[in-house]
Parts: sequence; C-alpha cells; structure tokens
Amino acid sequence: MAGLDEIEVLLTSTNELKQNQQVEEVTQKLLGVALENCDVAPYKTKLERELLGLLSAYFALEVKEKDKVFKIFTGQSLTRIDSATQEMHAWLQEIVEKSRIVYQPIDWAAICQQILKEKEQQRLSSNQLTFGNHQIDDVYVPLGLVKRQKVTQRREDVGAEEGSDLYREKEVTQKFEHSEFLEQVIQQGSSPKSNGKRLGIIGESGAGKTTLLRQIANWVAAEISEAIVIWVSLADLQGKELESYLFDNWLLAGIKRIGKAEATAEIKEDFLAQFNAERVWLVLDGADEMAVGDGNPLAEIQRQIRTGGCIQKARIVLSCRQNVWDAIGTALDTFDTYRTLEFSYPEQVEIFIDKWFLTPPNPPLVRGGTREDGETLAPPLARGAGGVLSQQPGEALDETLAPPLARGAGGVLAQQLREELAASGKERIRDLVKNPLRCSLLCGIWQSLDGNLPDTKAKLYQRFVTTFYQWKKTCQNWIQQQELNAALGKLALSGMLNETSRFQLRESVGYRVMGASQFELACRLGWLNLVARDAETAEGIYAFYHPTFQEYFAALAVEDWQFFLNHIPENPQHPDPRYRIFEKPWKEVILLWLGREEVDKEEKEGLIEALVKFKDGCNDFYRYRAYFLAAAGIVEFKDCSLADEIVSQIIKWGFTSFNEEKQKGRTFIEPIAEGSREILKETDRERAISTLVELINTSQNGYTWWHAAKSLGIIGKNNPVAIAALVEFIGTCQDELIRIQAQKAWNNKPK
Repeated sequence: MAGLDEIEVLLTSTNELKQNQQVEEVTQKLLGVALENCDVAPYKTKLERELLGLLSAYFALEVKEKDKVFKIFTGQSLTRIDSATQEMHAWLQEIVEKSRIVYQPIDWAAICQQILKEKEQQRLSSNQLTFGNHQIDDVYVPLGLVKRQKVTQRREDVGAEEGSDLYREKEVTQKFEHSEFLEQVIQQGSSPKSNGKRLGIIGESGAGKTTLLRQIANWVAAEISEAIVIWVSLADLQGKELESYLFDNWLLAGIKRIGKAEATAEIKEDFLAQFNAERVWLVLDGADEMAVGDGNPLAEIQRQIRTGGCIQKARIVLSCRQNVWDAIGTALDTFDTYRTLEFSYPEQVEIFIDKWFLTPPNPPLVRGGTREDGETLAPPLARGAGGVLSQQPGEALDETLAPPLARGAGGVLAQQLREELAASGKERIRDLVKNPLRCSLLCGIWQSLDGNLPDTKAKLYQRFVTTFYQWKKTCQNWIQQQELNAALGKLALSGMLNETSRFQLRESVGYRVMGASQFELACRLGWLNLVARDAETAEGIYAFYHPTFQEYFAALAVEDWQFFLNHIPENPQHPDPRYRIFEKPWKEVILLWLGREEVDKEEKEGLIEALVKFKDGCNDFYRYRAYFLAAAGIVEFKDCSLADEIVSQIIKWGFTSFNEEKQKGRTFIEPIAEGSREILKETDRERAISTLVELINTSQNGYTWWHAAKSLGIIGKNNPVAIAALVEFIGTCQDELIRIQAQKAWNNKPK
C-alpha cells in the first residue's frame, strides 16, 4: 500500500524523530487536508489535537489483519523514512475524507430551534385554558418593559377602578418598547449591571412573562449569529441542579433528534465547547416554580451560577413572578430587572381582542362554554400578549411580530366586546383586562356565551376565579379551593374595613386573619402579591391579584345585608349604626353581594326594600342616594320583586316630576332629575328602555320628549325597541326644535 511507511513514521516515531523536517511537513499537509472547509472552531481544535489518534483508529480498522500494522500498534516498528511523500499525501486525503464522517459537526442551533417549536406544540395541547388553539403570533401583542430598581416604599391607596396602579413603580428609570428591548438590551447588551448577560423578566400572574420569554428566545435564535438558545422550564428540574439537568436530561433529549442514542464523551465535550465559546443563551422560565429545599429559588440559582462551570459563561434570561422576586430577589443582585407592563386601554386591549377573534379557536366554541366535540371550553390566552417591561421597556407594535390591524378586523363579536368594555359602569373590567391572561379569559367567556357576559358581575368573577385555578393547575381540590376563597374573603373584608388603606394589606394582617398556611398558599398561587414595603419597618405590603378580586372576595364574606346598613333612626345613640351604603368604596361590594347565587332571595329583598324605604330626616338627601343604589342593585339581583316599581320611580324623578316642579319654579329638584337620568345607565336597561318608550308615546310635554329621547339614545344603543322608537319619534314629532335635538342626540350616541 503506497505511503505505508510514511504512516508508520507518523504513528511510531520518537520525539526526536518527530522533529524531523520531513515528518513535520507530512503532518502539516495532513492537517491542511483535514481542516479544509472546516469553519467550526471547536472541531478545528479537536482535529489539531487528535488527528494522529484518529488516523491510528482508522488505519488499524482498515488493515488490522496485516502483521506489519499489528507491529506498529504494539510499538514494534521500523524507523526508516521513505521519500514517497506525494503518493502518501493522496492516500492520506482519502483517509481524512472518510474519517470526517465520524466527526460530523452537530448543528446545535437547529436542535434548539426544533425543541422550541416542540415546546410551542406542547403548549397548544396542554395549556388550552390560556391559548385555546391559537398560535402565539396569532394573538401576540408586544409587551413593553420598564427598568426596575427595587421594591418601592408604601404608596397612597388607589381605587379599584385603577387597581393596576398598585403594581406600578412610583419612579420609572426607563421604559422600552418591545423592539427597543430586543435591539438595545438583548442584541447590543445595553443594561447597567450585566451588559445584557443577566436579565430578569418579572410580572404578576398572567402578565405575559412566558410568552414574552418565548418571543425573546425565538428572536435570539433567528437574529443573533451562532446563538444556541436553550429553553428550560425550571419546574422540570425537580430538585436537580441546572448544569446536571442540561448535560443529563436536556442533552440526551436533544441528540435523539439527530438520531443519536446516547451522549458520548465526544458529544458532551462538543456541547461544553458551545458554552466555552459563549454561544449559549439559557432561557429559564418560572424561577418561582423551582423546587428548592430552603424555599429561596433565586438564591439557589445564584449559587449554581456562582459555583457552576459552564453556565457561568452563558447569557441568562429568566422569568419570575413579581411578588417572589420582590421578596427574595436581592439574591440575584447581578441581574438587570425588567417588569412587564400591562396593556394600554383602549389601544392594546382592542388590538388583542381583534386578533383573538380574527383567529378563533378550532374547533369553534359553542354556546354554554363547550366545543362542538364536547371538550371543555379553554379560553385562549397569549402569554406575553400585552404591555411593557420595567427596567423594562414598553413597546410599540412590532411589525414583525404583530402586524397592524385595521380596527374592527376581529369581526362582529370583537366589535361588540369592545363596545361592551367602553360602556359606562365597566371601569373595573376595563382595568382588569389590561392583564393579558384576564383579557384572554374574557374573550373566551364572551365567545362561549355568543357575545354576552354572565348576567351578573358576581357570576363573571366567579368564572374568572374558577379559570384562574385551572390555569394555575393547582393540586387543591374543589373543597380546598373554597376554603382558600373563604380565607381570602376574610382578609379582603378586613382590608375594606381599613379606611386609610383598603387595598394594601400588611403581611402581619395576612398571617393573623388567614393563618400561615392559607396566606402562604395564596401568595404562591398569586392571589396575593408583594407590592411595597413599609418605609420604617420593611414589613411587606401585599395586594390582591387585582383590587376587583378583593371586592369580590369581600362580598363572599358578608353574611347578611345588615352589614351594609343598620339604620336605627329611633335610637341615634345606638353603638353600631352602619351606613356603608353611602360610602363609595362599598358600592361594588354591595353589587357583587346582590349577584351571589348562594345568598337567599329573602336576604337580597331585605336590602333592596331597606334602600327603597330609607328615610333620613334630612330633607330626603340620603333617601335619593339609597334609592339610586337600589336601582343599580336590581341589575345584579335579576328577580327582585321591586324592580318594576324602582325603574318607574327613577323615570318619574328624571323626567315627569322634573318638568312639573320646574313649572312651579322649584329648582332644587333639578339635581335629583339629573341623578335619576344618570342612574339609568346603571339600572336594568330592558325595563328602562320599555318605560322610556312608553313615556315618549304618552307624554305631551316637549321637554319630557327631549330628555327621554336623549336618554333612550344613550342607553338603547343596538337595542331594536329603542332604535324603532327613536326613528318613529324623529319622523313624527311636530316640534321642529325638539325633532332636531333628538336627531342630534341620535347622531351623537355612544359608538
């Protein structure tokens, strides 16, 4: 075999012989052939270091039966050097080309991208509650971020209709739009602590952290050259250290996708080389879900990064629930922290709604909340579908991720839902759905009920609570969930009774009212979240997932209607009078209580009757306020026996009595009339529309016509009875001025 002697020399020569110029030339030529067209640095290093061993293995396999070769590999060799270099070179080239099969480079980036796609498919099949059958890009609305420094000190309390303010920093150092965050922080490494190498994404439950993390992972894989993006759900570690998990679990699962049965030493060395070359991005989802012995997952992550080997060289982006980070996040003080910002209303909320209904789940949902095949309704949610980050940037719509939609692109159901949210009295729901999860759940409820919401607020929030437990996939059974709800109700009611700080609850109060196990469970699930610390004592200040849920849970804890009103006019010195019906913060709790199905009808009738018959001895000032609350209450208490009487009286005060008293020169009644017309927006609309139509048809007073037609145009939008009555009135009214005013009111009705 040509060149055999030269190979013998390379394999068996002594150190002195290896200094021979001819041997060096042969070695360099061999390397030149081996490294030709090889642009992967770790493989170049490997060939340079192990080329002779590679040739030995191949050479022994090919000619192992030859006695001469046997002698070579047992150390028995000739030491002569022949001069047939050219012939040997051709033969070596053939050997190297064949040997390259053994060291075919592994495309780690392709493996990672395949795993990311599989994770998305698993999400579609296993997390039906939050996404339904939507693809992420179908409903994704880019989240913004805000750079965050630390837990803020306690701030002033807010109203429930602006409850999301509890989770906003008093001072924001920088906001990023989604595209700005990707380009400046991820690509350019512009972050003050870590230069983009250690990033924490935090937010409340359902704020879109995981969806945002997926978008970051996909963007890095597509846009950053040679990036190896490894996704790890930290709950999957199950007590195992991250580095061990990567090399034992993730690596084996990865190489099976390229037909490898096991991770050989060479494959592990190659995998390690990716870390050493600083190509690896570790995307770690759910630090708060990581099981650790001491209960501090962030400290454990920091320990593993500090003491670990290869993971020190990886760039890390992790997500964590905000209350966990705020409680123990100082353990990761080398991380730059960004909080997801909520949706803006109406812009991003309406974009999300349009995108949700533009690509409805498949199979379609049917009335009653089930799919056509009987599968339980799973309202879709785009994780990360909204907002902005805190250290963290806020972001404009990124055309590559969320193409601009024409308003109304979601169709009739989307348009109706947008209009429902924009209606008067929906302030709390509007604020509630700035959270991507809750917005998605609302869309699912809306579609399953054919463009309607449950007929009471209490039923809507009860459905939210049920789906929240489903989304969290808790191990608590129904009874345990009800026990937790009852404990949350006690805490919620305790907070509502604190006039100076209703929605910010001290940690000590939580432990005292709920008990340690229930309070800590509520925190783990996300019903309660750390939002601030007392400036003097550093005690944790907590808030409900959203203040509206505090109002709902508080309503669950109220046992009888006298809690809201204990009026004892014959005994002004009574030690326990209660007039919460006149306190604005209690109005929503009262309405939610009236909507509870488990409260006896007699109890609800008792409250409504007390409101209607309330006498204050103060020229009826409080009487009207009590009556207006009753008018709002019959929307939640659908089968109230006094409903028709209440609506008729409101119409009388708002239109008929106003005109009669005005003709008598009595102007004090005008505020009552205005209040009555205003409360029509909150009372039973079907009854109000019917009564107004009758008033228009029977009244002979121009002012009554005008005010009735104006109110009918406001509360009767999309109602066929109201539309028909207004059209007929405009067409038949003989008073030209009134007709013009009615036409103007119709044209300017809420869109």
